[in-house]
Amino acid sequence: MSDGEAIETFRDLLKRMERALGENIVTLMTLKTLACMLHTNGEFGKAIKIYEKCLAGRTKVLGEDHRQTLDTLNNLGAALNMANVYVKGFHDHGKASELYERSLEGLEAHLGKNQERTKKRAFNFSTLLRISKSEERLESLEKAHQWLCDDEAIRLFKESLS
Repeated sequence: MSDGEAIETFRDLLKRMERALGENIVTLMTLKTLACMLHTNGEFGKAIKIYEKCLAGRTKVLGEDHRQTLDTLNNLGAALNMANVYVKGFHDHGKASELYERSLEGLEAHLGKNQERTKKRAFNFSTLLRISKSEERLESLEKAHQWLCDDEAIRLFKESLS
């Protein structure tokens, strides 16, 4: 089965599940899987729309601080970040940055600052901020690096931006 066929199969499955079950944890997981498939396939615009739908659903069903909701924030931020890099004329670093930061703060509240998953998310956030190369993002970059580095590493990184 090709990627396109798999995506169409998931779309069909999702439609049937939504009709039968409505918006619930299982349909939202299927929705997230479809968004991930599109994201992986490089269809960032479509993935972003589905991640946004999934985020709205998970926020409604699970709450904004639930780990699955936080993971969707992260995935949406990643899709926006990829669109910023690979889609000509797409520039939305601010929204991607905001989503990564919200996701990171929520994950830290759940797991703690020193947990490996929190550090990985902080690394993703710092990567986005480096790509955006925006002065107003320096404070956020500092915050992301506090999850990863000591003060000396932060100072050296700031110097490297100058």
